[in-house]
Amino acid sequence: MLKRRNERGINFSIVVVAEGTKLEGEAIADEKTGRLGGIGKLLGKIIEEKTGLETRVSSLDYIQRGGAPAAYDRTLATAFGVRAFELIKNKKYGRMVSLHGKRITDVPLAQAAEGIKTVNLSIYRVAEKFFG
Repeated sequence: MLKRRNERGINFSIVVVAEGTKLEGEAIADEKTGRLGGIGKLLGKIIEEKTGLETRVSSLDYIQRGGAPAAYDRTLATAFGVRAFELIKNKKYGRMVSLHGKRITDVPLAQAAEGIKTVNLSIYRVAEKFFG
């Protein structure tokens, strides 16, 4: 698929992989710490070798929020974790924790994944001034 996109003139693709993903039945972990991690780099190397396409790997933990987490970020992450724990405890599987306004709730995964979510054009125009 990546090669076909490239042949059509689309010279970029985004591939997302979770750190717990198993490759050939084994989760990738750091040799020293045993913690999950490194699947992105490994997959990037495999993609580059098999397609000949230049591959760059980014880890969202460094770029997702941009900088050190503020108290709000830590509190929100903790609240999300508590809600996720409650979902598991109550055997409510197939749901995703979400933030609606100032309220932490959960939604079915199917609902979270359906359709294309677009950015309000006026918000985009404001951001465009900073990043355009």
